[in-house]
Amino acid sequence: MRLRTVISAIASAALLSALPLAAQAQAGTPSSIAEQIPATKVYVQQSANGISGWSSIGTVPAGYQGTFGVQFNVTNPHGYWRLYSPAVGGFQAGYSNVVHYFRFNTSITGGRPNATTVHRGQRITVSGNLWQQGYGAWGPLSGGVVVLVFQPSKGTGAFMAHTTTDAHGHFTVSAEAWSGTGTWSVTYQGSARWDVMADGPAVYVRVD
Repeated sequence: MRLRTVISAIASAALLSALPLAAQAQAGTPSSIAEQIPATKVYVQQSANGISGWSSIGTVPAGYQGTFGVQFNVTNPHGYWRLYSPAVGGFQAGYSNVVHYFRFNTSITGGRPNATTVHRGQRITVSGNLWQQGYGAWGPLSGGVVVLVFQPSKGTGAFMAHTTTDAHGHFTVSAEAWSGTGTWSVTYQGSARWDVMADGPAVYVRVD
């Protein structure tokens, strides 16, 4: 099961730079970027076919001067994207040109710790499989880096260990439970060009 699909900051920055907004005043043509985006925020929208079913999945600041990265949860990493500036005052609503942005979907199956109660210093092992899907069927993702993450009941989480999936997409990663009780999970951070992120289940492990 796909638990999470996220457009990476790199992908979002590239997407936004490729989408010049077309919002204009009803009378006259704006002379600056700030005037072209009269609303206080601009909506990022997605569609499965680029024609209908557009839905807003997040916002970015309007009139921002510079480069920034954003992340959004999406339902279809193979979908179509645009920006939308709502009508404000004497300005009409504005829509960017549509971009078809392809990313491989990813999923982690398994990914649960081998125990939910351990002694301090005992090794926790997590095994599972990493999958990817382009336009066709799901298949194993080999060579993907899977990270074991620990989130204590109080405090900041940490990366505990990492491993690389084999030719069949299988992985096994482990670390010693020295940091007390908390939640353990595995995550695939995606790749800069092709794959979105995926998370395994977050499992609470008690340390005696």
